[in-house]
Amino acid sequence: IKTGTYTERVLPQKSGSAGNYITYAAYPGATVTIDGSGVSLPNDLAGLFEIANKSYIQVSGLRIVNARPYPDNAGILVRNSGHHIIIEKNTISNTMSSGIGVWGSNNVIIDGNEVVLACNDGQQEDITVAGTNTFEVRNNHVHDGGPGTNGGEGIDAKDGSHDGKIYKNHVHHLNRLGIYVDAWDKRTYNIEVYQNIVHDTQSDGFTVASEMGGLLENIKIY
Repeated sequence: IKTGTYTERVLPQKSGSAGNYITYAAYPGATVTIDGSGVSLPNDLAGLFEIANKSYIQVSGLRIVNARPYPDNAGILVRNSGHHIIIEKNTISNTMSSGIGVWGSNNVIIDGNEVVLACNDGQQEDITVAGTNTFEVRNNHVHDGGPGTNGGEGIDAKDGSHDGKIYKNHVHHLNRLGIYVDAWDKRTYNIEVYQNIVHDTQSDGFTVASEMGGLLENIKIY
């Protein structure tokens, strides 16, 4: 994608295949902004850049800004995707809900993104991984979150997620806690959290919880 500001919602229509990802990327040296100003997303779990029911998609090197106006509107949203999604080296800013949200998917990598002013008085967390298996959240910079009255934790693996790793992230200056593993009401297991830097959060740096009675198994934080 060449340099420019694109005021639109992006909804990939096709899946790639093994060894042949469909990639949405900035042209080398280009600054590409997907701007939600004036774009009204659905009043539901919705993303300005939304990958739904698709596999083998990569999103790389984009600026995603101003995802609104409803509490569950995310910058980049992956939901009900088959498998093999890579979200890397993007900058996501000023989103009502998650900067990056992943729901009901598997084999997902979230790597080297910057997320700032996420959960700007909306729901969820700055980076959310929910009901997802076989994932890595690594090398991300999550900072200076929104007001966070309904959400706004830094990075959260939750709601039945399993077989995942959260590592080498830098999380700071949030109105809620830093990194969170929450079972909610489902079995959530085999998650490792390690080599992260968390500071200047209004609540705990790291938390493990079961808010609605779900089972937590083999959760490691070190």
